[in-house]
Amino acid sequence: MRFSGLLLAGERPLGFNPGDTVYYRMISETRRSAAGIVSFTDSEVVLRLSADAKSDLKKGEYIVISTTDGDVYTEVESADGADLRLRRIWGEKREYFRIDDVIPLQCCKVPGGLPRRRARIVAGYGTGMAEGQGIPDEVEDPALWKTLAEINAKLSLILQHLQLEQGGYTAAEDQSVNLSASGMRFTMKEPAMPGDTVELKFLLPSTPPVGIHAYGDIVRVREAGDNEFEVSVRFAGMDEEVRDEIIQYALKRQRDLLNTLKQQSGNNG
Repeated sequence: MRFSGLLLAGERPLGFNPGDTVYYRMISETRRSAAGIVSFTDSEVVLRLSADAKSDLKKGEYIVISTTDGDVYTEVESADGADLRLRRIWGEKREYFRIDDVIPLQCCKVPGGLPRRRARIVAGYGTGMAEGQGIPDEVEDPALWKTLAEINAKLSLILQHLQLEQGGYTAAEDQSVNLSASGMRFTMKEPAMPGDTVELKFLLPSTPPVGIHAYGDIVRVREAGDNEFEVSVRFAGMDEEVRDEIIQYALKRQRDLLNTLKQQSGNNG
């Protein structure tokens, strides 16, 4: 098998050995590909990808590398053909990355005995052609294809908005939350106890917006005053697709906040 080089910037050694095989995937994709460890230091790991590996990755895209210690989340910093430099974001075995944010959220307790459904994504994905997508070589009329692609993208956005509106996501009240792919912390007015099950509907204000319908178990409760209760909820029935959507939003949100802070610091200086 022929390999090409890929670099991963890390914060600590990951227990790799030269010659080891690891698997990686694009975030929000399930297909994994193999890569070989060439060398590593405290700050970077050199991987070699197979010749048929995807090589059109762009700066800012996220790659998940699976190891025996858990998943390592990385962001593409530069791309030169099949050679990529990835910045390590984090790789925790027991906990996922968390952010503080304000998002539309609905929460209600689920009566005991009622079944819990698996988490699902309500909207957020296109339906095929997308505006800005490259024109396939076999297309005979590029101008017509481009027009149809633009119409398709706009119709997709309209349908997604209607889905979110019908589900009540756009009318949900904004709440301050601490969010990760494993759970969420927020305040609620309804009294609750550890062990209670809750149904959650929340909107990730990405582009396009993504609605998440999930269930979870309350693991901690703290009185917050004014007849409000701060609750920590652990998601239940969360599959990889939904988890990746939350992770991807959290990573982009953190990056946007850091860029804003840098700009403010520059302006003040």
